[in-house]
Amino acid sequence: MKKNPVFVSWSVISLMAIAKLLVFDLTILLGPDRLPVQFVPDDTHYYLQLAKNFVKFRYWTFDADLSVASGFHPLPAYLLALIYKIFRPDAGTFVIIDVVSDSFLTLLFAGWVWVKSFSQRNICFFYKSSNL
Repeated sequence: MKKNPVFVSWSVISLMAIAKLLVFDLTILLGPDRLPVQFVPDDTHYYLQLAKNFVKFRYWTFDADLSVASGFHPLPAYLLALIYKIFRPDAGTFVIIDVVSDSFLTLLFAGWVWVKSFSQRNICFFYKSSNL
């Protein structure tokens, strides 16, 4: 059976991306305490504050009950709010939890796409037909 060069290329690229994500996470998790704050995007701190305030006020607000927040993705926000409600982590631990949970969701989705595409030997498995 002839290997599809596009399929092989994207398989290699996806493996490299997953490896980079894992190395990045391990660097953050095993580094000094100040390291995570330097590498997480500003949105992380926004979501963490949203989660804390959701637990406290029972609705989405960033600025401590002054206005209602909008324009964010609810899935990670609800997950972080649940984590905060159960564990009440300090700020540093909460950043680590966020990095790990975001990476887990990314790897879960990437893994699903990868397995699905390998089972059909086609990176365009979501189309009915492909010219690859």
